[in-house]
Amino acid sequence: MMRFFLGISLICTLLAAAPAFHGVRTFIQSDGSSFQAHMQGDEYLTWIETADGKILVYNKKDQNYDYAVITDEKLKPSGEKYIEPNGSNLRMAQPFRSVSKEKLYKLWRLKRQKGLNN
Repeated sequence: MMRFFLGISLICTLLAAAPAFHGVRTFIQSDGSSFQAHMQGDEYLTWIETADGKILVYNKKDQNYDYAVITDEKLKPSGEKYIEPNGSNLRMAQPFRSVSKEKLYKLWRLKRQKGLNN
């Protein structure tokens, strides 16, 4: 019986969520282009943050990393693919207005509070 509870305890420990890896990672878009950014968040909310502070999420439909928007208390892809700014692709006269960090952190706090209350 002691082994049973020890086994269950071990399994629960392994299933516990952990924060996202915060190191720099390379992300690849569906067209083969890539950019470097940081994963952020935890089990309640995750996102990608670029060096220039843009908030991104993965769009499963288009298989791209899109600028994030907040809709219905969820972080969702906007449908606007992130293009890393450099000298050769300055075609975007007005870059997409990504969700603000203030709104993102407010949503994150809300998600964490709801998760802790359950």
